[in-house]
Amino acid sequence: MRSSTTQEDPNANIVPLDLGILAIALGVAIFVFGAGIGLLLLDHDPGSVDRFVLEPGIDYFGSDYYLLEVDSVNQCVAECSKRRRCKVFTYVSTGMQPPDHNNDKPLCWLKDRVPEPFEEAGMVSGVKRSQRS
Repeated sequence: MRSSTTQEDPNANIVPLDLGILAIALGVAIFVFGAGIGLLLLDHDPGSVDRFVLEPGIDYFGSDYYLLEVDSVNQCVAECSKRRRCKVFTYVSTGMQPPDHNNDKPLCWLKDRVPEPFEEAGMVSGVKRSQRS
């Protein structure tokens, strides 16, 4: 006999994407898995998060003013969003921090200006949309 209880699909809110540059709007977060990129739809206060252009595989090198250990790109977005000084962030996956690639937790570098971008595997950078020209 079948149970009348239904289980929620854990992937129901995941939308796969194959875009190189993604925009995070209110209530949306990005995560990287394997060779793909996805969006995770979240419940957020509409006034609490700035808009970001996300760039997987990009490091905005320099202009760092604050470093945090984080659990996700979403946490990095939230940290940059709540700081007026933050113009850009770069999220560094576990084991991908140059030069020795030995960080045991993901890192979030907050930046107070928009420096030159460089291609770098294992990183996702986000630029506040108001900072883009």
